[in-house]
Amino acid sequence: LKLSAADLVKPESIDEAEVKNFYDENASRYQAPETRHLVQLIFESKDKAAAVRAQATPGDTLETLAVKAKAGDVIDMGELTATSPLAKTIGEAPFALPVHEISQPIESPLGWHLFEAKSITPASAQTFDQVKDEIRKTIAADKGADAVYDASTHMEDALDSGTPAADVAKLVGAQIEQIESIDQDGRNKGGLPLPNLLDPKNFITTAFATPTGKDSRLMDLPAHDGYYVIHVDEITPPTPKPLIDVRAQVVNMWEADERAIEAQAFADKLVADIGPSTVLSSLEAKDKRVSYAPLGPVTRFGEGTDTQHVIDAKRISPQFLDKLFAAKVGDVVSAPVSTGIVVARLKDVVEPKATGALAAAREELKDSTRAQIGANLAEQLGRSFTNKYPIEVDQKALDDITASR
Repeated sequence: LKLSAADLVKPESIDEAEVKNFYDENASRYQAPETRHLVQLIFESKDKAAAVRAQATPGDTLETLAVKAKAGDVIDMGELTATSPLAKTIGEAPFALPVHEISQPIESPLGWHLFEAKSITPASAQTFDQVKDEIRKTIAADKGADAVYDASTHMEDALDSGTPAADVAKLVGAQIEQIESIDQDGRNKGGLPLPNLLDPKNFITTAFATPTGKDSRLMDLPAHDGYYVIHVDEITPPTPKPLIDVRAQVVNMWEADERAIEAQAFADKLVADIGPSTVLSSLEAKDKRVSYAPLGPVTRFGEGTDTQHVIDAKRISPQFLDKLFAAKVGDVVSAPVSTGIVVARLKDVVEPKATGALAAAREELKDSTRAQIGANLAEQLGRSFTNKYPIEVDQKALDDITASR
């Protein structure tokens, strides 16, 4: 049972006079003020600004003048209106300049400026005819929000009193949507996903928490457009699917299991046959079911030790890494990975050691921690003295003492 604000108040139900009144009362909303793309040079004094302005010749832009007078980089202020916060700081003068004319020195709280208007976009206004459809939708949405809240109260009361859903829908202006069947994955009995499902995040959870013949609590529609209530007519217990419907899936699963069993048995035999002198790369030539590749060095998290060394993700898994990092040098281990079984011999163990930038960062962290602890202790000591003795603390002397510790 869906109660939508858009269904309760249609835009076409708003008359022209109300739309025109809204337009007149909110005229500024449909007007765009003049904007100017301003650039500037800023100086510490009027004399410096005037000296640079005096070097300007017809056709100069602020950029060419800055280069000629060695006045630094031009600052691009972007598009501004006369009412923007920055415009209030620099005053009205920049907004009276013709396009491409360099101003005389202008003072602001920030210093002395030379401005240039790169372009001017004139003020504009949208006519009533241009925006009346938009206004009609806005008014309908506002009225709909009030109407849907009132209607939701009546809907709850009617449902609580046992009124059938069809009668409730007529009473409050709601819609009834019938869903023949849905499982916890959002699919129907045919296994197809249900399109346009209300509130995908909460709908299924709510439906499967509602008993047979009962109504759910009032739920919010997405985007706060209204409310909905789920009534559960019937619950079908889980039952096995007919073999004929899932035969292909069962065959694939059985074959995958058999391949995994065979691969594990083969891997176990390899592990048993590998001795200290066995060259692992030679096993690839003896049996085409085997592929060889160097794996390490690899970290405990399955990553290479640097950006130049990329680990083949198909040859590692959490189970494999657990076994590898529990092994001793020379041990042979095996474990399942995404594409089969990996058999590996641990060649070497590199103990973790901070070097280069990492070592420097570690020392910096140690020094910083020591300094913070010292500062904290000094602050506590000073506070303790202040509270215990009616004296004035000589902070400099205290700092000297703690700094020597």
